[in-house]
Formats: sequence, structure tokens, C-alpha cells
Amino acid sequence: MVIICKIEIYIFPSSKTCHVCLNQVGSLPLDIRNWTCKNCHTKHDRDINASIKTIRNSQ
Repeated sequence: MVIICKIEIYIFPSSKTCHVCLNQVGSLPLDIRNWTCKNCHTKHDRDINASIKTIRNSQ
């Protein structure tokens, strides 16, 4: 399934903001593809997390 959504053009840290609790990681180099939120301990794949954040911000 392909989902196409239109979002406002602005920069937001979608890949380093937890989609569960919205905690934001201060620094996350691009070579780090997986990370765990220090606040809620959710494990994230960076690309999937960014996709979830992008879809939520488009609604």
C-alpha cells in the first residue's frame, strides 16, 4: 500500500523525535539508524519513526 500525503514545508526533527512520547534526542548522527527513547524506552527504527511522525503531522 502506498500512502501519499501533503504536509506543510518546514523542517522538523521527525527522525529523532519519539512518536510515542514526543521526546526529542539532542544529537543523532545520520549513521545511527536505530535508537531507544530515554524517556519512554521505545525502540525506534529511524526511518519508520520519521514516517509515523510525517503522517501524523500531515493530518
